[in-house]
Formats: sequence, structure tokens, C-alpha cells
Amino acid sequence: MTEQIQPQVFYALPLRDVVIFPRMTTTVLVGREKSLNGVEESRKTNLPILAITQTNPDLDAFDQKNLYDVGTLCQIVESIRTQDGTLKVILQGIARAKISKIVASDKFFICETKVLTEQKSISNEKELLGLVKACIEAFTQYAEYNKRVTPEILAALTKLRSPYEIAYSITTCLNSKISEKQVILEETDLLKKLFKVLELLKSEVEIGQAEARITKSIQEKFTKHQKEFYLNEQLKNIKKELGQDEEGEVKEIKEKLAKLKLPKDVTKKCESELAKLEKMNPYSSESGVVRNYLDWICSLPWSSETKASNNIAKSIKILDKHHYGLEKVKERIIEFIAVQMKTKDSKGPILCLVGAPGVGKTSLAKSIAESVGRKYVKVALGGVRDESEIRGHRRTYIGSMPGRIIQSMRKVQSSNPLMLLDEIDKMAHDFRGDPAAALLEVLDPEQNSAFSDHYLEVDYDLSKVMFVATANSLSAIPIPLRDRMEIIKLSGYTENEKLHIAKEHLIDKQRKENGLTKSEFSVSDEVILTLIRRYTFEAGVRNLSREISNLARKATKEIVTKKVKSLHVTNKNLAKYAGVEKRHFGIARAEDCVGVVTGLAYTEYGGDLLDIEVLKFDGVGKIQATGTLGDVMKESAHIALSYARAISKDLKIDAKKFNKFDFHIHVPEGATPKDGPSAGVALCVALVSTLTNIPIKKDIAMTGEVTLTGRVLEIGGLKEKLLAALRGGIKTVLIPMANKKDLQDMPKEVLNSLTIKPIEKIEEAIKECLVKVKLKK
Repeated sequence: MTEQIQPQVFYALPLRDVVIFPRMTTTVLVGREKSLNGVEESRKTNLPILAITQTNPDLDAFDQKNLYDVGTLCQIVESIRTQDGTLKVILQGIARAKISKIVASDKFFICETKVLTEQKSISNEKELLGLVKACIEAFTQYAEYNKRVTPEILAALTKLRSPYEIAYSITTCLNSKISEKQVILEETDLLKKLFKVLELLKSEVEIGQAEARITKSIQEKFTKHQKEFYLNEQLKNIKKELGQDEEGEVKEIKEKLAKLKLPKDVTKKCESELAKLEKMNPYSSESGVVRNYLDWICSLPWSSETKASNNIAKSIKILDKHHYGLEKVKERIIEFIAVQMKTKDSKGPILCLVGAPGVGKTSLAKSIAESVGRKYVKVALGGVRDESEIRGHRRTYIGSMPGRIIQSMRKVQSSNPLMLLDEIDKMAHDFRGDPAAALLEVLDPEQNSAFSDHYLEVDYDLSKVMFVATANSLSAIPIPLRDRMEIIKLSGYTENEKLHIAKEHLIDKQRKENGLTKSEFSVSDEVILTLIRRYTFEAGVRNLSREISNLARKATKEIVTKKVKSLHVTNKNLAKYAGVEKRHFGIARAEDCVGVVTGLAYTEYGGDLLDIEVLKFDGVGKIQATGTLGDVMKESAHIALSYARAISKDLKIDAKKFNKFDFHIHVPEGATPKDGPSAGVALCVALVSTLTNIPIKKDIAMTGEVTLTGRVLEIGGLKEKLLAALRGGIKTVLIPMANKKDLQDMPKEVLNSLTIKPIEKIEEAIKECLVKVKLKK
């Protein structure tokens, strides 16, 4: 049964991608069920249908949010059913109409509308005629760039007399956006409507002119390319007549490849690339890419290698000449040479030297290369954050090239060099990939015999390369990468070692760099020790070298200006040339104090003494910690207080005191962050001293982590801590029993100068540290 509609209520036909104007005939395809029903009913009742455009063509919703306010009432001229079920409808625009309300219906799209009348009188007819003329002229110009506007359409437009028909006819033919056409439909003022049509026309004409210029430019370039090709062919023939054949370059590459002992897969790849190159235009960009690739293949050391050293005595001499101490590293290198002599295997080890700045990691790698008879090449990894830096870029990219590993192999021209991977802990990663992950293949002995570089696209053998990596911090290296390397830790130098390094290496080096002789510049041993203690604070000798360099420059200036003939630096004149002291290292306290204990700290510059102060005052048993302490160190303080409370009876301390006092723990040099569990023993001893009012011995220092059961656990950085204790005038050092094994590697001067006492329980530390204490048995 047909639904009845009231006057001014019409069936609606929502349109997705077209705007229909009054007096214009348009064909549309109808597919939605409600739209089909509406068209059929409109034809039966011979009533107009409202053609209304959607604001979002991707939605099917029929509501005022998804429809423009103004549409066109249309008469259905004809409707034809197509094979796919859609309806082809020819619509004739009658008048504009504005939607007042959407009428709900299950079968149809229905709207309550208000028919809009067109403006009948125009006050300024001259302006109207001018706009109409301008629109027709602009449309004629537009027709030159749009083939859809036929001469018949132009002829029909000039015969129209109604300004509305002219505006709507022009807008229908334009390729403008739906929203722009809808603005013209909704405009009620005729002059404004024509002006907007003219604006759209001008915009379309400009676009057409731009397209014409682009097309012309492309055609010119294409013609130019054809001309170049013809001339190149002529040039090639002329060169053939003169005996200057372009194919000679290809022949030269073939000869280079024939001389190289390439693996089968590489040879096959090169033959394929050569075949491409021969077929290409020699002046094309593609041929340049292929030639560059073949140049890289030809320039890599596929089989050339240096003869390894098998003279152990010579290797030891070279290592001792350049570096003082470092016995573990030297021993490992001699072991490698011995194994190489025995097995005749040229596979290189993968070492990682970990230590503080300035201990000689990079210079040691050079000495290792010299001692084993290999060429040296350095790959700086600090700040590298792109995987392509290691693996290279694929040849599809403009300016692509191999990664740093392959570049270094080309640079060194040897298949068995020593490759230094400097600052391996300073790599980062971002959206471009993780270079540390790319290094896993490089540093895996099971995989690096077939290293894959994105640029080469063939396997390259890195198994003969001796890799030596350097790092300041082991924790910054990813665990999978760390697992592939043999870690060798380089601890800081002792004062005695620094003294020897300065005397045997640094002073001579500065004399040479500053043009001085031994008689012109000399430094006493006391001055070197003062520079070590008062002017530098480091595990290595970099700053010490800098200070000696400063003295050498001063000596050169004094001699050149003829103020002196020679300069011998002593402690008396040191301040004159080196300036004021820059550093006051931690030293033992002058007297026994209550609640003040000397701990031992480890930093990236070496060890240092760390005073820990504890104060008690009336309160409720709370702990306040200051001195920029980390969470772990704060937890150690709570553990220390809890254990002190647990053994209060043994210490003859009234347990009620713990609830009567608050405790303030402070570690001086508050601007320096401090963290770690190794201050547990020192914190516990300081708390016990405060509670008992018994002083702590001034010449004793300690380190160790404390548990809630009073056990003392192992710590790290023992050598650096003991060196700091020795430098600061400490006589006795308490260390965890678990660290007793580490004493075997300690320098003799440390063991001879310090009384080192391993402890297992905190009670042992309390007994050793407090001036007078008797624990209850």
C-alpha cells in the first residue's frame, strides 16, 4: 500500500557525489532500497522527488547531520532498470528546496521541505550583465583545457537568456568539489551566485594552465632524451672509429674480477651485474649504480691477508714498551699467539676491554695489533643509532653504500686486521633499528664467516678479523651482545703505576711534542705524585698527561722567551706553573668520632673515601637521609637500623631508645648522587656508634652489603676502593669474606700497605671499628 504524504512533503533521493541544479538534466544511478522505492512512488504519483547531496558520501545515514540543507526538487524524466539491479534515473531540476524536517519511514526517504523562490528583480543590471559576460568568457577559456566541454555545450550556453541557467550550466560542467558546487546552489543572491561561479572558473582555468605547462615540459624533456640517445649512439660510433670504445670500461672491470679469488656466489653475482651493465645505456643513472657496486666488490680484500706474528718474545716486548701493567690483557694476547702457532688457525678472538676513561683501552688495541702482526682499523660506534650504519643501505636508495664494517675492510685492505669497535656501550637505537642487534652477527664466531651487508647482497667472511671492543660500562651493553665477547676488565691504576707511566711514557711524549730535551725539562717524582693526588681524580692517566703537557708548554714558553735555559719542576715551584690545586681527595679523619664512619665508594673515575655521618635526636624512631642518596642506599639504612635494633641486647642498648630518637643520616658532597648497597656495613656501624656514644676508629674504612640477618655480602670495584683507602691514609679496611678471592689480583703495594680483614657478620665490623665495645656472648 502506498504511504500518503502531506503537501510540501516529498520523497527524497540522497546523492553521494553529485549536486543537481534547477533546470539542469542529470543522470544518476540509484541502488539503495529506500531510494528505489521513492523513485517508483514518485513516478506513480507524478510528484517531484527531492535530490539532496550527502555531506559524507561514505555514510548511509539519512539524517540532517549527513545531508546538506538545500537540495533540488526534480521531475523524473525516465528510469531504466540495469542488469545489476540498480536503477538508472534521468532527473530534470525544477526548483531549489530546503529541508525542514526528516520524516521517519521504514520504506522511503521522506523530507518535509520548503520550496525556495529565485530572486526576481536585480537593482544593478549592468553589474549583472558584466558578471554573465565574464562567466561566459572564462568558461570559453576553460573549455580549451577541458575536453568534456564540447563546442555544442558552448553554443547552447550562449543561447541561454536566464542568468540562473547560465550559472547552473557552467557549474554543472566544472570539476570542482561537491562542497563548492553546493555553496552556489545554496546562494540566494544572484550577483553573489554569479561571482562565486566566476571565482571557481578562474581557479579551474589556472589549474588547466598549470597542467598544460607541465605536459609541455614533459614532452620537451622526452624529446630532449631522444635527442641525447641519438647523439650518444653517434658518439659511440665515432669513438669506435677512433679506437676509444666505451666497452673498455666493462673489460677493465672483468679483468679486475678475474684477478680476485672470489667465492663462487660472489662470482655469480658479479657476472649477473656485468651482464646488466653491458645492456644498459652507459650514460643512464642505473649504469652508474651497477658500476659503483662492482667497484666496491673489486676493492674489497677477499683473500689478501697480512702474515701473523709468531714471535712471542717480540710481542711481549712491544706490549711492555707501550703499556705499563695490564698483565691480564698481555697474558691473553700471548695465549692467542701461542694457540695460533700451535693450530695454524687464523681465526681471531673477540675481546671487550672494559674500564674507566683514560686507562688506555684504545691505545692498547693499537699495541695488540702491532704485537700480533695485524693491520689496525678503528670503527667509532659512539652515538650510532641506525642499523644501516652497520649493515649498509640497500641499493634501491640514492647514494647507498655499505656499512661501517665493510667500509673499514676496504680501508685496511686486509682480510685479517684487528678491528677496534670503539665505545660499543655508547650506541643507541630508534625507529631506524638497533645497531647492537646488527652487531650480533658480526661478533658471533659461528655466523661472521658469512656476514650479510645489505649493499653487497653477498656474504663476506669476517671470521679472520680480530675484534677488540672498548666500553666504559658493562651494564650499558645488551646481554646478547655481551655474551658474544670475552670481557677483560681494566681496573684503575695505582699511584705507583701512574708514577711509572708518567716517568716512562708521558713525560717523554710531552718533551717530544713540545720540542724539549731531557736537560731542558724535567719533573720530580714528588711533583708527579702531587699532580696525581691534588690536580687529578681519575682511574686512568688522561688528565695527568694533560697536566704534564701544561707544564711542558710553560717550560717551552719560558725557554723561548729566554727567561730560563731549563725548567726543573719541584713541589716548590709547582703552583707557579700548574696553578692552584684542583682536587682534595678523601683522607682519613684526624680523630676518632661518634657516628662518623669512613666508607668506600666506586665511581667511573676510580675509588674514593666516603664519610657517612649519623646524628640522633628526640623523636619517634624515624630515619631521615640526605646527600642525594638513591633508593638502594636508603633501603640499606633501614636494614642497618633494623639489624642494630635486633642485636640491641648484645650491644647493651635499651631497645626503647629506638622509639625515643630520630636518626639523620648524611653523606657529604650533597650535589653528587650516591647509590648502591655497599655502604650497608658503614651505615650499621655508624648507627651503633651513635646509639652507644662510642667513637669509631679514625684509620679504618669498610665496604659491604648487609642483610637483615647481619650477613655481609660481596661487592664490586674492590681494587678501586682499596686504592682510594691507600691514597687517603687508611690503615685497616674491612671487606666481605666473599671478596677475599679478589685479593689475589691486587697490586702488592696495596696488600703490603693495608691491613685487609675479610668479615662475614656485621658483629665483626662493630668489634673492629668501635674504640671500646664488648659484645655479649
